[in-house]
Amino acid sequence: MHHKKVTGRTAVLASLAALMVMSVVAAVLPAEDDVEGTWAKIMGPIETDNSCDACHGSEVGAWKLTHHFATFRNRHKDKRAKEIRANLGVKRMKDPAPENMCLECHYTMGTKSNKFRPRWGVSCESCHGPAQDWVNIHYKVGGTADGKVMKWGDGKNEPSAQRAARLDAAAAAGMIHSEMIYEIAVNCFGCHTVPNEELVNKGKHKAGSDFDLVAWSQGEIRHNFVSSAGAPDNPTNRPATKQQLRRLYVVGAMVDLEISLRNLAAAQDMEGAYHAAMAARVGRCKDKIQQILAAVEIPELAAVMKSDDPATPDQVGAAARTFVRTHDGSTLGAIDGMIPTAYMGSAYKE
Repeated sequence: MHHKKVTGRTAVLASLAALMVMSVVAAVLPAEDDVEGTWAKIMGPIETDNSCDACHGSEVGAWKLTHHFATFRNRHKDKRAKEIRANLGVKRMKDPAPENMCLECHYTMGTKSNKFRPRWGVSCESCHGPAQDWVNIHYKVGGTADGKVMKWGDGKNEPSAQRAARLDAAAAAGMIHSEMIYEIAVNCFGCHTVPNEELVNKGKHKAGSDFDLVAWSQGEIRHNFVSSAGAPDNPTNRPATKQQLRRLYVVGAMVDLEISLRNLAAAQDMEGAYHAAMAARVGRCKDKIQQILAAVEIPELAAVMKSDDPATPDQVGAAARTFVRTHDGSTLGAIDGMIPTAYMGSAYKE
């Protein structure tokens, strides 16, 4: 078995994955009966108490240059958005009614005048989870609610055991840390595959983006300041390492297949555009994974792809989580030529 096991805190975080998968999906696509409960836990990236920019100014600055940020100002004005709304009978894209499908992926909710309102575009908590339950843990030394508040620069000399305790406790409370790449990918593909049949068949919304986890995550939304050279005094937005890119590429392919299979299974109209699009996407995902397997040995993934019966979404997801737990990317160099080097986003700058 040609892989190197990931140990330490990453393995601890990965062990939480099975417990968090449903909450990850809910962070982007909350259950209809608990949608306001999810909204209530959103602290907001800016302009609120405990907002992300209080400590992560560089990251929020990078976010303000992205399409994710701009969607709040521009998406509802777009010609296609107006056409989709008309097809669905939705009067206003920013109407906070729970059944409004636009809110699920294009906005972050918040409270204004004691009412829920779309207040930002796709933001920090869209990826890392609503922060109410973990925000006061992740910046405390030792990961305890009564710990000392971290100040910018404290992490430079923070003992590794304390850092692990801090981030593990936050993860247990719902934080999706940047090293939890499976959970991050589920959130990305949870929107970029457009998991809503009515939105496509009736609304004529595009049935998903041509989304690649590397190309999209390493472009304009890259925000690796805390772990970059020069942090905390003069941080740079460091690029991912080759090992990290390999892991992202494989996880992206696997999660794309998992979510596409879920979407295909949920489709009701077998003759509709949505079903056809998801079936085609599943085929492309399988081709991509077969290319990966032709270059490198990944036993857990090969077992899913070689199954006599069609792989189920749960099987693919389990294989992806096992991959994250057991591979650090060091033995996957044979796929380097497959990994995109052109990154997405007009705002992207090195």
